[in-house]
Amino acid sequence: MSSFAGFANGIVQTNLTGLVYGNGLTTHATDVDYNSNLFTPTIAGSTLAGVTTYTTQAGQFTKIGNRLFFDIGIVFTLTTGTGDIQVQSLPYTSNDSSNVSIAVAVVDGIDWPNNQGTYLAAQIVPNSTYLVITCYHDTNAPANVQMPTGTGTYSITISGSYQTAT
Repeated sequence: MSSFAGFANGIVQTNLTGLVYGNGLTTHATDVDYNSNLFTPTIAGSTLAGVTTYTTQAGQFTKIGNRLFFDIGIVFTLTTGTGDIQVQSLPYTSNDSSNVSIAVAVVDGIDWPNNQGTYLAAQIVPNSTYLVITCYHDTNAPANVQMPTGTGTYSITISGSYQTAT
């Protein structure tokens, strides 16, 4: 019985010592850049950052190589910020071409243009540690979601990934 497990024909195989073999390359599995931890996301306005009162600020990430996967949950009751909502304090700076839409963005209690065919996405800003939430329509140009005004409870939930600068 072999101590190797993996794909056939030597494409990827691992042995019990943690070595990874494939196409003539060998590396220790511990050499892969891997980090998983919690972080504290914040929100701010693009025009005026403002001050925000939070009831929940939860962030979790896993970084494998230069790909960062994250989940964010924010609940807040008051903000003085104005302009586009920016979800800030992502744990790693994005690369210069990370302008990629995130698969899921849920915003509750915040007004956004409400047309048939409307959906939300979050977009990582290149070379930054923040994202913006964008509202897309079937027929209208996309628009960034604005900071809420007035009192209420507002929640933002986002899951996604992006390429990091390192």
